[in-house]
Amino acid sequence: MEWGYTDCALMRKTPILTLFLALVVFPCNGGLRAQPQTSQPAKRHLIAVLTFDGSAVNGASQAVFGTQFDIGRGISQMLAGRLASDGTYEVAARPRVEEVIKRRNLPDGGLVDPAAAAKIGYGVGADAVVVGEVTQFGWDDEPVKTEGTPAEPANPGGAASPAMRKAVVTITAQFVDANTGQVLVTANSKGVSRRSGTKLLDSAATAGSGGNLTMESSNFVQSMIGEATAAAVNELAKELEGENANLPKWTPPPLKGQITEASNSNIIINVGSAAGLKVGDKMLVTRVVHVERDRVTESAVGAVEDEVGMLTIVSVQEDSAVGHFSGAESAKIGDQVRPLQ
Repeated sequence: MEWGYTDCALMRKTPILTLFLALVVFPCNGGLRAQPQTSQPAKRHLIAVLTFDGSAVNGASQAVFGTQFDIGRGISQMLAGRLASDGTYEVAARPRVEEVIKRRNLPDGGLVDPAAAAKIGYGVGADAVVVGEVTQFGWDDEPVKTEGTPAEPANPGGAASPAMRKAVVTITAQFVDANTGQVLVTANSKGVSRRSGTKLLDSAATAGSGGNLTMESSNFVQSMIGEATAAAVNELAKELEGENANLPKWTPPPLKGQITEASNSNIIINVGSAAGLKVGDKMLVTRVVHVERDRVTESAVGAVEDEVGMLTIVSVQEDSAVGHFSGAESAKIGDQVRPLQ
């Protein structure tokens, strides 16, 4: 028997066998059937989680951890890890956030001004920013009621009986539009842990940490206060994940700037990667030769520009770039640059 699949002759010789082969392996068009293309997953929103304000629970730090501990930072780190692991969002790396905070001299944590939070998120390139506050962290003052029994009477100090106590963690957070500073949504969460005992954080948890306990460690999460914290963080994460479809997209600033250094062949301009500039981009260099002004207010209403030359970008930083200039005359500081159309 001669095997071939460039035509359907074999199918006529041995109908049953070759019909099977032709349909499954060797179609009559002489090649394998093309596999359907799978669609690419939609790009996830990039968000930045800033350090939460923990000033309302500063007093709990010494009582729970035996030392000063930044509860707001710890909870925001737990939330960032939870959101990143779920896959709904892409979460900006903490070093990148800290770099923008340092470069722009902005406050780190405890932000109540959405505009300041938005500046950090925008510098990172995030679509939205999460800011928040820890409003409760510790024992609940209300007595605990177990099923089928009356509530345990409160002790003189106001806490519930050591037989069954309740730890509570409450958090409030906001999603802020990184482009505009607008508060998109406010979310609240509460985590509760009910156990018998007298300690929020077991001594075994701190001992197992080697003195470096973090709120993301299993030692902490398995403690009474850790269980309540994890519950509050998970509830908050679910609320924020539910806002995925409502988040805006990061909008780059207008790709237009000025020459800030023109002393040699390397021309430096004041726009960079934050505005979407890339190595290899070509920029038109122009020079303002006349400013049009309103006859009454004398405010500028327009300008006349001459083309000076072209700049090819060879190196890009966040807020600046270096390019090689070509033109009939030299570029000068103050010349305008914009994308070459």
